[in-house]
Amino acid sequence: MTAVLGKLKVIGKTIVAVTAVTAIGYGIYVLIFSATFRIRSIDIVPSQDAALAVHFQPIRDALSVRLHSLLGHYTWDVDIENILSQIEKDQRVKDVKIRRILPDRLRVVVT
Repeated sequence: MTAVLGKLKVIGKTIVAVTAVTAIGYGIYVLIFSATFRIRSIDIVPSQDAALAVHFQPIRDALSVRLHSLLGHYTWDVDIENILSQIEKDQRVKDVKIRRILPDRLRVVVT
C-alpha cells in the first residue's frame, strides 16, 4: 500500500512538472511571436546639436519615408548595419545612431 502511494506521488509530481514546463514554454512562445515585439514606431530625433534642429524637419520626413517599411517587423529582424549604411549615404547626415527600444520601437538619432 505504501509503495503504491509513493508511486502515485511521483507520478503526480511528474505530471505537475511537465504541465508547468509546457505552460511556461507556451507562454514564452506566444510572447515572442505575438505583436508585442513588432516595431510600432520609429523615433527620428536630432542630436544635441542645436543648429541641426532648425533644418531637421526635411531630414526627418525623408527618413520617415525611407524607414516606414520596417514597421511591423520583429525588432530582432531589423538589420541595423544595413539601415545605418543607407542613412549615412544622405549628404545631410553627419552621424547616425540607432537603438532598439524593446518591446516595439526604434530610436534614430541623427547629427
